Amino acid sequence: MARSQWSGADRCAIAPHGYRLLLFLRFSHVMTAPSHLLILGVSRGGTTLLATALGAHPRIACLDEDLTGAFNRVVGDKIRGLKLCVPNHVELHRRWTPWCAPGLWFGATRKSLTMNKVPKSRLSIADLAGFGDTQCVAVLRDPRAVVGAIGRRENRSSRVAAYRWHRSVDVADGLSSLPGRPPLIVDFDRLVQNPETVLRGLCSGMDLEFTDALLNAPSLNRRYPGSGFDASRAGAAGSEDVDVSEWLSETTLSTYRRLKAQSL
Repeated sequence: MARSQWSGADRCAIAPHGYRLLLFLRFSHVMTAPSHLLILGVSRGGTTLLATALGAHPRIACLDEDLTGAFNRVVGDKIRGLKLCVPNHVELHRRWTPWCAPGLWFGATRKSLTMNKVPKSRLSIADLAGFGDTQCVAVLRDPRAVVGAIGRRENRSSRVAAYRWHRSVDVADGLSSLPGRPPLIVDFDRLVQNPETVLRGLCSGMDLEFTDALLNAPSLNRRYPGSGFDASRAGAAGSEDVDVSEWLSETTLSTYRRLKAQSL
């Protein structure tokens, strides 16, 4: 559909589903469901919650943190889904190299910034996206919440945590450089505050019917089970005192704000 055919009313109607979905609808002649689905984001950034929600859809079979590309072997008429964290699991173009293995043998080196720059996946995001008609979905969360949670739960330094967040934002921004479908960007705050709106937008963007099963994600979450989507986790979520200014550039923060404004 030509750009000029979209009226102001059309833009307002589609706005709740995000700018990325608008681009997809503008430039796709036929809406079809993808064959593969990549769910990406920083650790402690909402990837597990989002993957659990999408994995509850009857059309999707989703693997959690597989580093070998095995999700491409899922049989049956299912969208093959995979959730990975950036950058410690996967990078846009870089892959795992075996010579880095000794760095994982000891806790001190495993937690170092150097090893956190090494993706553990045998395949890059570009490789994984090349398996078929792949839809990439990236979830973004407030840097204070992420840095604070990585420090508390994973015992990583603020420098390492901030690097992870920085790379996840850069990769989310770089997904549009891959051939195929434009990426869909999810704002974690909106996901926990208005889950049905966000999940309906995701289903629309992938030509899937929305089902209430997606709203059961918190209770289905095997790692962090809960009774429902918790809006109190939005924003800094208890990490208001975390200062990220030392580790994050204004360029990265500006990219984050831009993507957040365009997100579902």
